Amino acid sequence: MNITETSKSKYTAKDSVFRNLFGIPKYAAQLYIELHPGENITENDIEHVTLESVIMATLYNDIGFKVGNKIIMLVEQQSSWTENIVVRMFVYLAETYYDYFEDTKQSLYISKKVKFPKPELYVIYSWEDKKNVPEKISLKGEYAKIIKTIRKTIILRIVFIIFHFFRSYSYN
Repeated sequence: MNITETSKSKYTAKDSVFRNLFGIPKYAAQLYIELHPGENITENDIEHVTLESVIMATLYNDIGFKVGNKIIMLVEQQSSWTENIVVRMFVYLAETYYDYFEDTKQSLYISKKVKFPKPELYVIYSWEDKKNVPEKISLKGEYAKIIKTIRKTIILRIVFIIFHFFRSYSYN
């Protein structure tokens, strides 16, 4: 086994332990309480919404759970720093919300506004070197130029068009 294979094995083992431990509602509740001092919840308040990759190597995240109907928490465990984690979390959140809308039978294609829990996103880093690692990062902060461009170029324009398709026909 070479160094790359050894590193991959350590990463996979850490990832697996993290996912398995906090996949248990009792420990997910303890994690929530640790991140929200003073709040008191039980494992009965936890519903897992972790994205799973069962058959193919598709999108999945480490831990996702819903606390009642008020919060969706996504938690990633990382052993190395990357600014791209904020983009990955954004994609995980979008997919988690998509699943939430399907589970709650809310359609994005009707005029009624959908309801969804507030998101909270966390990254737990498990290494010693904390140099150049910010306490918080945001999509807007890390990708300001792209976000500024998106805000200027992606505008949903509402256009009303009235078709008079049958106007020249008379019905008796």
